[in-house]
Order: sequence, then structure tokens, then C-alpha cells
Amino acid sequence: MAERRVKRVLWEASETDRIAARALRALAKNKHDFTGDGPGGLKEADDRQGKADADYWAKKAQESNPGEWSDEDIARFNETLKDQRDNPGFSERFATTLGGEGTLQFWRDMAAPPGGAVEGDRAKTLAEVQDNLSMTLATATQSESPAMDTWKRDVIAAGDKPFPIQGLPMGPNGYQVMSSLMGKGKFDDEFLNDYGDSLVKYEREYPGDPDVAWRDTANLNYPPTDEPNDPFAGFMEGLGHNPEASLEFFNDSTTADGKEMDNWDYLVAKGDDAREWPLGEDDKALGHDALGHALESATIGVPYDSDATPPKHSAGSAELVNRIVSEYGENHDRLKGSPLSDSLGNVTAEYMRDVQDGFNSKRDFSTHGSNANLSYPDLEKGRLKDFLAGVGTDPDAYGAIINAQQAVTTELINEGYHKKATYEDFSAELENRVSPGGQIAGIMAESRTQAVYDDKIAADAEFNESLATTDKWADRAIDMGLSRFPVAGDAAGMIIGDIKEAVVDHYTRDSSDEAGQDRSDFLESQQGASADAMYDATYQAAHEAGVDPENARSQANTAARQVQEGYAVGRQRAGS
Repeated sequence: MAERRVKRVLWEASETDRIAARALRALAKNKHDFTGDGPGGLKEADDRQGKADADYWAKKAQESNPGEWSDEDIARFNETLKDQRDNPGFSERFATTLGGEGTLQFWRDMAAPPGGAVEGDRAKTLAEVQDNLSMTLATATQSESPAMDTWKRDVIAAGDKPFPIQGLPMGPNGYQVMSSLMGKGKFDDEFLNDYGDSLVKYEREYPGDPDVAWRDTANLNYPPTDEPNDPFAGFMEGLGHNPEASLEFFNDSTTADGKEMDNWDYLVAKGDDAREWPLGEDDKALGHDALGHALESATIGVPYDSDATPPKHSAGSAELVNRIVSEYGENHDRLKGSPLSDSLGNVTAEYMRDVQDGFNSKRDFSTHGSNANLSYPDLEKGRLKDFLAGVGTDPDAYGAIINAQQAVTTELINEGYHKKATYEDFSAELENRVSPGGQIAGIMAESRTQAVYDDKIAADAEFNESLATTDKWADRAIDMGLSRFPVAGDAAGMIIGDIKEAVVDHYTRDSSDEAGQDRSDFLESQQGASADAMYDATYQAAHEAGVDPENARSQANTAARQVQEGYAVGRQRAGS
């Protein structure tokens, strides 16, 4: 986080220097010009420079074929986009000068000239152009000017219009082109939802199979692929960068052929009228990775790839988590090898307090904002267990869940010690606080063995690696709890460090041939490892609360024993 902030400060300083230097060079062109027409400040200079660049490149696009631009022109255009993509003066001027259809035609010509996708260094540059152009258009949509409102309407209206290669009758339509430019940046909320409504309506009313509607394979994405241009994938990426629009979209409905249907039911749920997502060569649903990103942003409250601190969970986002757990708990077989699973693992990690509360019977744990209500009767019996068992077969999801589980259970123990004097039987309270974490650990162990031993869809090394690469969820889980029981000084960092170390030490498995274990031996060793991890956390919390060593050991043993029992229950649940 600190490194990211430092890089941001340095980038902003560099941008200031760039804008100022360019403004000074423009003034110096005529040293006798005292008309006072120079910019009044950096903001005005940035706006003027952006509009001048937009005029230049829009004119060039209108007077030539972008697909025939030289490599040098493409590189220069990319540098301009990189500098100006967050400049409203540039982005709106460029988009509105080209117009809605003109913008789509521009990228269609550049990305897929006659002869198909380009290769080599030009292809690498076009990958950057695609990202930077996406961010440029996202910035433009934030404008509420009449000209930009017209651009938005024209883009949506051109959704069903073909954009063929010069001289040929067939080509991708406007939805396919526009969606390929939604992978980066935060597009305007209203535009995204209007666009999504139009896209869903078009596909649902299409007279033939949707696969036919999107069968065009003209290259619109870089690096190039042979996959069909499914516009829902790009649209989902757009939602993945706009949490407000994403939550609104999944909670909304679309009317097509006179029939209203929830967008959730059409795109996520497994019903008779649900969308059949196109499949790749490995029979995995193309676009489900992007769907996962959209669900992440809607439930967590920040763009899926952002390091920003998420807000407290709203009632709407918590309700969506409940729908996710219910849907994939009932249909957990759909998660086996699914590109969705890593995102759903992140959602689970973010809502780990709600998950543990779901295993906590009638006694409530406090949650970070609205509770997702993952226990019966708000959720059918077994749904939460089945959901975790399904999502935990993905290594990245497993790592995120284990890190968050260890962190939240550690925090629940520390919270208990803050209020120790209020309990007549603290040992019973301690058991209540660690039991859900033990059950989750047992379910995760069973899921891991299923993936490695039974289904052979992932290797142990992948699960080991994920424990380290997903450790941000330990930070996040602790951050959520600091407001309830503030930790002074460097103590919070020490707690997080201990948690991460415990996860790696206790859940990493030596998967070398020499150390190979059979299924039952591994599960037994993980039971002991889970208990050891909780023993350490409890002993440390007791020690810091002033408990003498003998009683600290006794309480730690109580916690470890309860984790072992919870682990066994979790394993049994996952295997049933």
C-alpha cells in the first residue's frame, strides 16, 4: 500500500512537470507575445493541451484509415492516450469529435485491419492502446455535457449495427466493439446500466441462438485470441470497475419480448431461461472470469483490482452475497474448475465475519456493516457449507479464505479477551469464538484434498503458493476489526505478521515425492496444524491480556481442542 502511494505521488509530480513544461514551450515560441493569452494555471494548461491533442488525433482518424497507421503513429497515439486518458478536456473532445459510431469504427479499423489481427511489437502496442483508450472513454462518460449525452445514446443505438471490414458485408456489431473497450477505467453509472439493459434486451430478443449473434471472430482484443467476441465479457469488466453500477445492475431487471426478468437470473442463476455462456476449448465458460470481477465489485464496494479500502457493507451488497452463497451452494458442482471461483473466494474472504457468524448458531458475531445472514432460516440448511466446499477447490479461493479465517478467528479471540471479565465461563466463550473457524478449516481441507487427490484439477504446489499470494485478506480482516478494539502503535502490524506466518507455517504442505502423504494422512495432519495455529493465537492473546502462563496454556489448549472438534465437523459436512 505504501509503495503504491509513493508511486502515485511520483507520477503526479511527473504529470505536473510535463504539463508545465509543455505550457512554457508553447509560450516561448513567440517571445514577443504579450497578449495575455497564456493559460491561467496548470488546470487550464492541461485542458488546453488535451483539447489540442484530441483535435489532432481525431482529425487524423477522420482523414485516414487507423488500420493503416504506421507503427510510429500507433506508438505516438498510445503515448498521447497514456498522458491524457484522465484528462476530461482530451477524452470528451476526442470522443465527441469522432461521434458514437465514429469511435466504434475507429477501434474496429485499428484493431482488425484487412488480413486479421496484427502480431509482434505492433500487437503489444495495440494492447496498451486498447487499455488506454478504454480509460479515455471511461473518463469521457463522466461528463454530463449535451455532446457527451448524445455520444452515449449513439453508442447504445449502434449496438446492433455491423462494423465490417472495408468492402466486406460481415463484421462485429457495435455491442462487440464497445464492450472490447470497457476493460479498464470507471465508466459512468447510468451509461453502464443503460448499455447493459440494451445489450441484455438485444440478446434475449435475438431470433436465433445467442452463439450465432456473437460468432464473429474479428480481432477486437489484444493479445489476440480465436474466441468469439462475446460482448457480455467486456461489459462485465466495465461493471467490475464500477461497484455502484454493478450492484444496481445485478439488483435490476430487463424487459425483453414483454417479459421482465432479473439480470441476476439471466446471467448468474441456473434457470431454464438463464443465459448459456459460450464455452472455450476446455469447456470452461468464457466470460465467467469477468462475471466474477463484476460480482466482486458489487459486493466488496471497490473495483475488483483496487487496493483501496472498501466501505462498510451495504444492505444491498450483503443481500447479493446471500444470493451468491445460496445459488452456488445449491449448484456447487458448477464451481469445479470454474473461472468464477477465485472471485467468489475473494468475496468469501471479505465477508468472513458473516461466514463465521453463519456457523455460529443463534449467537451473533458483529460484522462489517450489514450482515449477509448466512445462517438458517435466512439461508437453506447446508447451503453455506456446500458453497465453501465448492469454492475451496480453487487454489486462489482456498488461500484467500484460509488467510481471512485465521485473521478473523484471531481477532474474535482478541475481542473476547477485551471483554473477558463480562463472561462467567470464559472457556465456553472461547470455544464459541473458535469453533466456526475450525469448521471452515475442516471444509477447506476436504476441498483441497478433493481438488488434488480426487478430481486432480489442481496441484498441491498451487495451494501452497496461494497461501502467500492471497495474504492481503489477513490485512483486510484485521482492518475491519480495528475500529471495535483499537490496537496501539505497531501492535496491529505485529498481529497481522503473526497471522500470515501462522498460515504459511501451518497450512503449507510439503508436496515432494519423498514427503508424499495419502489422503487421510494429509487431512489428519491439517487437523493438527489448524489446532496448533489457534493454540498459538490464543496463547499470545492471553499473554498480552495479562493471563499468567499456566492459565494461558490451559485456555490455548481449550481453543485448540475446540478447533479440532470443529474441524472434524467441517470435514464431515464437506464430505456429506
